Amino acid sequence: MNTVNNYNELKKQLIKNGCFYNTNHYAFRFLLLTTVFIAGYVFLLFTPRWWLSMLTIFILGITCIQSCFLAHDAGDGSVTKNSLIKSFLSQFYMTFIAGFSFNYFIELHKFHHKTMTKGSAITSKPVNQYECKVIKKLVIFNPTLFLVITTILRGFTLQLEGLTYLYRKKKLRIDILFIMGHIALWLVIPAILNDIKLAIINYFLVSLVGGTYAGLSLIVNHVSMITSDDFAEKPFMERVGLSTTNLGNNWFSNFIWGGLNNHIEHHLYPSIPVSKLGKAREIVKTYYRNNNLPYHESNLCNSLKGARKYFMSITPEARLMEPLN
Repeated sequence: MNTVNNYNELKKQLIKNGCFYNTNHYAFRFLLLTTVFIAGYVFLLFTPRWWLSMLTIFILGITCIQSCFLAHDAGDGSVTKNSLIKSFLSQFYMTFIAGFSFNYFIELHKFHHKTMTKGSAITSKPVNQYECKVIKKLVIFNPTLFLVITTILRGFTLQLEGLTYLYRKKKLRIDILFIMGHIALWLVIPAILNDIKLAIINYFLVSLVGGTYAGLSLIVNHVSMITSDDFAEKPFMERVGLSTTNLGNNWFSNFIWGGLNNHIEHHLYPSIPVSKLGKAREIVKTYYRNNNLPYHESNLCNSLKGARKYFMSITPEARLMEPLN
């Protein structure tokens, strides 16, 4: 099987069906998300009722990670090809709103895509020198606890890793600028208008909700699948099919996972806009099955069960080295 020809042939089918054509879908998503965030942020500042505050915190936590999905798409070139606009959107919606360094995310993205990049040579799992392993070490002895705790606290470890990355790099002033804006947004302004203790509590809870959501989003598409060490010699298209699983294919799944429930298609062609991934999925699935290529679909529950089974199958030392991205 000539995988280069297969890849190009499949791409031609996707182009013919308009899967790479960007629409105003993103304009609506950016407008809606920005409106919800501003409304939630202002409401949290002034609402006197604790239960409304809890509801708003939950919505803001979800909104923060939805903003990261948009930043991810902007970084992949799905939103615009203009480098300045792409950089601003990515930094504003990921670094400023959610507090995750976008340039660190780019670094993570390299690790994440390394084993599934077209033409890449695979030797072993990539090692992230900036990873915060303290939480992993505390729960390394129990695979179930390891899965639960590292998922729930992933937002905090991502923020800490991002700060470590910026400290070591020192030259990424744009990230530092947006991080300072993030601190002002979530801690300084609320402290001035309300109370510093309340500001810290609200920020912690928003980060906890968003971080759990982020942890789930990062772990469900790959952890239960075959790892890079198992298919070093496999061709690119087969490698993606073996190591990636898609989640539900409906409007709710598209919303919850920011379109990355169509993860096989995303790894094959990262520049396909989210609004077209569902359409691309049907074409890719048909092509894979017609050519006897592996193509996996699952759901959140089964993916988490698979992740737990995988963590049970490896040693504590291997769990410590397992990337959670």
